[in-house]
Amino acid sequence: MRSGKIKTLKSLYKHLDILYKGVLRYCQKCKDPCCYGYVWLLREEASGLYGKGVPTIEINNKVNFIHSFPSKNSKILLNQIKPPCVLSKKSKCSIYKDRPLVCRFYPVDIRKQGESFYIVLHKECCFIKTPYFLDKIILLFYNLDTKLLKEIIDTFKIADSLSYYPFEKESKSDYIKILRICMEGGEIEMSKCKAVLDSKKVKSIKVKSKKKK
Repeated sequence: MRSGKIKTLKSLYKHLDILYKGVLRYCQKCKDPCCYGYVWLLREEASGLYGKGVPTIEINNKVNFIHSFPSKNSKILLNQIKPPCVLSKKSKCSIYKDRPLVCRFYPVDIRKQGESFYIVLHKECCFIKTPYFLDKIILLFYNLDTKLLKEIIDTFKIADSLSYYPFEKESKSDYIKILRICMEGGEIEMSKCKAVLDSKKVKSIKVKSKKKK
């Protein structure tokens, strides 16, 4: 079992703050809609945000979300695609310092295909092109304590099991797989996806183009 350096959620938050330093400059230039969809929460996050007055909702006594679910005649509607987050006001997060892991991770995300889980990068975010971002995010996951990583994947797994993706075929082209996570017998193994270049193995890069006559 892997013994990681990042053992607590608070520590993970701090590492992400360092990794994502300067990201707001990219967010201000971004024209893609953000802060949409259902935000699942780790139990520690759900408890902390509830204590701060943030509306949350628990489904099946198993998984918590920020309560962005629309309602009609006092009945909660569960099938609206990508509802806007109730905490986003004029593209600004009202709980930015206390935002949950899902929000802190973006443009990093988790996807499930078959029985495998993948750490992915959303291609529409220009921040993924900043120097060494890919290497740093891979290193961060390798340094995660197994218990914390398992809690993250297990929570995602429950949230994902409650979801369906009407545009799944289109969405697969929107992200790049960088890590495959295998969970078997209580153990967690990670491996780099072969579709991504390993920068440590690249000795030189030459850009070639034909000159216009």
